[in-house]
Amino acid sequence: MDWNNLEIKMSVILPLILVLSLVTVFLHTVASSITHRVTHAMITHVKKTPNLIDETIIVSTVVILLTLFHVLEVIFWALAFLVLGAVANPQDAFYISLTAYTTLGADDVTFDQRFRSLLGFESLVGPLMIAWSTAVMATVLGRIAALRMPTIK
Repeated sequence: MDWNNLEIKMSVILPLILVLSLVTVFLHTVASSITHRVTHAMITHVKKTPNLIDETIIVSTVVILLTLFHVLEVIFWALAFLVLGAVANPQDAFYISLTAYTTLGADDVTFDQRFRSLLGFESLVGPLMIAWSTAVMATVLGRIAALRMPTIK
């Protein structure tokens, strides 16, 4: 499809937004699943009340896994911007995607105005994924805290 000779209309943008959003949700579902499985295995191996080192390793693992998936999601949107020709180079694509995903916003990168609404939707999806990661972290922290609770007999 020749984007340069096509007036971009909502009939094209909306399906594109839907695909980008669904792939982002899929990636985050995978992230959540992997994180839960890995932390479940780690917590299962803690035989007693977890010490500070155990907790730090488990929490750090969660942070690293979720951060890697957030970066992957940002890269996915950045690749879409590159394929569409909305930005000139990979560095600008990653930067503008990261600032949209985190709702910081960038005004120092040239972005094709025909695709501007994509940035708005990435700014909607990104915080949802970040909130989801927060829920995953809270679940893991709850499981760790439950290990510290004395068992009632």
